[in-house]
Amino acid sequence: MALSLVTAPANEPITLADAKLHLRVENIDEDALIESLIAGAREAAEAFTRRALVTQTWDLKLDGFPAYIEVPLPPLVSVTSLAYVDSNGATQTMTVTTDYLVDAPAGPYAAPGRVTLPFGRIWPIPIQQANAVALRFVAGYGDPGDVPEGIKAAIKLTVGHLYANRENVVITDRGSIVQEMPQGAEFLLWPYRDYRFGGD
Repeated sequence: MALSLVTAPANEPITLADAKLHLRVENIDEDALIESLIAGAREAAEAFTRRALVTQTWDLKLDGFPAYIEVPLPPLVSVTSLAYVDSNGATQTMTVTTDYLVDAPAGPYAAPGRVTLPFGRIWPIPIQQANAVALRFVAGYGDPGDVPEGIKAAIKLTVGHLYANRENVVITDRGSIVQEMPQGAEFLLWPYRDYRFGGD
């Protein structure tokens, strides 16, 4: 399975103004830094939860057709296309409802979407090569305002932690401590974590 980003989210789940209010920063001197911390915190939240937050487009490549395709990075919004390379080396694009069906659970804790077969249909046989099947899909909760508040709160906590600790190691009277994701942020993200991908 190969997963690649096609179109990144147009906006972050929290705004610069949201982050500065959380940080109690009023000047503009470090706006660029704070914006980069927001992006980094969002990426960390997506990696931890294994979810897409603000709407984004991805390509999923498979070597063949499984019984059904489980689509990573919930919540699934839609499938843009499903195609495969046939035995002659030609790319064949399949038709939704006729050749396949899309199951896209919704909600803050949505399970991964699935691409399944209609009753009585079987998958075509693609050429035996890597990445012979290509699925393009759109994932995410929608606009920034649609992202669950627990996830946005975790992003703010992570931004605050990164802003206050500019290095990985902090020297204290007890020695060096490696700083990781703040416990409060992790606590907020756990309910949204998807366990189907990632091996734990």
